[in-house]
This record gives sequence, structure tokens and C-alpha cells, in this order.
Amino acid sequence: MSTPVSELTTSNAACPFCAIANLNPPESTTPNPETPHLLRKTDSTLTFLDILPLTPLHTLVTPRGHYPRIEDVPPAILAAVIQEVQLVTRCLHLLGPTIDYNVVCNNGESAGQVVPHVHFHVVPRTRELQDGGKVTGWERTWRMFAKGIRGELDLSEVEEIVGKVKQELEKLGNAGNGRDTTSKL
Repeated sequence: MSTPVSELTTSNAACPFCAIANLNPPESTTPNPETPHLLRKTDSTLTFLDILPLTPLHTLVTPRGHYPRIEDVPPAILAAVIQEVQLVTRCLHLLGPTIDYNVVCNNGESAGQVVPHVHFHVVPRTRELQDGGKVTGWERTWRMFAKGIRGELDLSEVEEIVGKVKQELEKLGNAGNGRDTTSKL
């Protein structure tokens, strides 16, 4: 179910994603010629190709309203965005040799967020067996979560960290949101 446009935040004039939203209002039935990379729009989301793609079909999914960080997005709108992300991932499997993909949301400048408007990157990863069966791919890809890239968890700090995080999550989960979010741990 889409969130009514009246519940969306106002747009930010300096934001390129808000510009795409403004050029393609929910009631229009044809994409604006200034946004040829727009793939899909709903009342509360936009889906379009990244203009600086890491790989072919690198797609962005964003809420129509201007929300700088993921914690700013109302749950119903975030759910609509995730439904669109899932739709994109299903579509990728129909279009070609996509085997895997990354879904990434950079949240804040130090996390790599360039446009301060929440958006999810769906980055297809293809595998082509060449050069004697070696797995090859796009040279401009990265492996943020690959083994050997990250450090090991310091087990001496786990108990203290887990205790603090559980306590804060419990406070946030019981902050009067009308849902049963009590942890079972």
C-alpha cells in the first residue's frame, strides 16, 4: 500500500533525487524526457539507473519524499522502498547473466553517501567464465564484506558491546510505536 503524497516530506530544491521526483509526479503517466533513466515510479518511491554505475544495470531505489538518513524515513515508506528493491532484484534475474547482487544503503557522508537523500543501490554482479574457468567480472567492483578485508571481532569486548546495544535496542523498540517489538533474547 502506497503512502499518500500528502504524507511525504517536502522536497529539497538542491537534491537531484527530489528533482527527479518533481519532474515525475505520481499522477503523470509518462516519464519526463529530462529523466530518461527513470525505470519505475509509485506514489512513494522512484527507481532509476545510477548515472555513475559500478556495473551495468546498477539501479537506485529511493523514497519520493526527502529523507536524508534511513532513520528519518517513516516505516511504511521504508517498507515500500524495500518492496521496490525486491522487485528490482527479481527483475535482474530475468534480464541476463546476473547471479548475485549487492544491496547497499550508505547512510551519512562518512559512510559514503554522496546524495543526502536515502537511497538503496542494487548493484548486479555477473560472472563470466573465461581464461580457463576463472571467475572474472567488472574491474570497478569492490568487496567490502569479503574475507580478509575486515578485521576479526574482539571477543574480549563482545559481552560489554552486546549488553549496551541490546539495552538501547530495547528502549527504541518499546518507544510507543504500537507494535510488539520486545526482544525475545
